[in-house]
Amino acid sequence: MPKMPVNHSKPEASSQRSRVSRRLLLAGALGATTAAAVRASAQAPSVIVVLIDTLRADRLGCYGASPSPSPNLDALATTGLVFERAIAQAPWTLPSVTSIFTGLHPRSHGVIGAAPGPPRDEADPAFLADVLPTLAERAQEAGITTVGVSANPLVSRATNLARGFESFVEFSWNRTRHDWPHADEVNAPFFRWLAENRGRRFFAYLHYMEPHDPYTPPEAHRPTPPPGVRREITGDFHGLATEINRRHATPLSPVELGFVRALYDAEIRSWDDAFGKLLAALDREGVRDSTVVLVTGDHGEEFQEHGRLKHRVQLYDESIHVPLVIAGPTLGARRIAAQAQGIDVFPTVAAILGATVPAGLPGQNLLAERTPPPAFSETRYGITPDDTQTETVSLTTASWKLIHAPAFARFELYDLVHDPKERENRFGSAPEGAELAARVTAWRAAAPPPPPTAGADPALRDKLRALGYVD
Repeated sequence: MPKMPVNHSKPEASSQRSRVSRRLLLAGALGATTAAAVRASAQAPSVIVVLIDTLRADRLGCYGASPSPSPNLDALATTGLVFERAIAQAPWTLPSVTSIFTGLHPRSHGVIGAAPGPPRDEADPAFLADVLPTLAERAQEAGITTVGVSANPLVSRATNLARGFESFVEFSWNRTRHDWPHADEVNAPFFRWLAENRGRRFFAYLHYMEPHDPYTPPEAHRPTPPPGVRREITGDFHGLATEINRRHATPLSPVELGFVRALYDAEIRSWDDAFGKLLAALDREGVRDSTVVLVTGDHGEEFQEHGRLKHRVQLYDESIHVPLVIAGPTLGARRIAAQAQGIDVFPTVAAILGATVPAGLPGQNLLAERTPPPAFSETRYGITPDDTQTETVSLTTASWKLIHAPAFARFELYDLVHDPKERENRFGSAPEGAELAARVTAWRAAAPPPPPTAGADPALRDKLRALGYVD
């Protein structure tokens, strides 16, 4: 029987179905399929979704970065589909990954994170309701083995995002190293699983953390700090970034900013080294020709393009423009200008696997003929110019982006063709503004509300603190 290490912490349960699925995950019968083993082939491939936390598209060679920190991903991109404009549904992990797993917008799946301020007694908005099907569940129902490894503690059993994975390994913040698990640690359990399940058709999810702060690349890739860089930048960057975002500290100088970007790129290179090992493992096990590899990010990272560092509170491109590369048998190689988004992953992967797509999902199968709709992104942690926290929504088309803070009736409109860095607010001077504002209002009114959930992650605040989202 296949074996796999597992975190044995006992999660909260919300329903009989959730309790049963978790007992299976924790009982030691990991990797056993619920149906007869299905063999993968080029015509019926396996799928690996590779998600790199906090990875913005424009820092990769296959998206124009030079020198490139991602040679292995760049090489894969030359053999597959590169979506030049992929938009995340949220600028931070929890709602964005849940949108990938469910195919729903954050306001419809409801996994949007705890409200700002002290903990409340209400149902936890960081726990996926059992009634919403996940991509892993639908793959499992199609007779396909499911396996996941997550280095982000928000993607775990405790948030109910592991539902549908027959085998699931979750890591957390390494307090001894003061860092996240390295990509090699994510690879290791998957490599063991792959060796013991060679040829079995599978759906895998691998979640890596390298580009997420604190930006601690290995020495082999670590740049040398230039003169004049504050000590905090080479140590507890989260603390300094928080103080800068609160306007309690001086923003990064151009020299400091260049060094922070170099650290971020070095983290990408460190992940890319491990990604090369993942591709080599697929070759070694003889499954490369029967596996589709989908590489994406959950959100980007800010480097003071709009006055802030890190992520979660703004919806400019540096926060929500993520990579999306899909490579595998029969797909061919080309670059695709038509916009894609996180909610498209579910119908696309389901189509490859032959799994059933829930009725009414707003996303599209990216491998089929399509007319891309606008991409809606959102965060409940948006920041107004006076630093007030509020819900913020954006609508992105091929040419325009509208950002709206409904509580303040505030709009920003950017011409992405002529102003790709989103510097000049055209709202009020461009006629497109009124039309897009009406579309945002209509979408907010029509989006299905989330179902109720009785579950909760008892360690949510600690996880958010480790990720730098709360003090």
